[in-house]
Amino acid sequence: MAIRQAVPGIQSLLWIGGRVDEIEKRFGSACDNRFYGFEQIQLHLENRPDTQPGEWPMPGRVATLDCLVDAAAL
Repeated sequence: MAIRQAVPGIQSLLWIGGRVDEIEKRFGSACDNRFYGFEQIQLHLENRPDTQPGEWPMPGRVATLDCLVDAAAL
């Protein structure tokens, strides 16, 4: 990674947004690569349109987060 050579100590962020299926695809790809090159991951989900006060506003489970635990253990 040329940027890491040019700027020692730089950190990078993977921003993942969009529809649930798009997020799952990008998150899955990053997970398969053990989040190589990223120090921070952000998932940006749209709230469900039918959310009632006090309910979880996100559209169910987005991908499995187990790989984050595995990657964090490195």
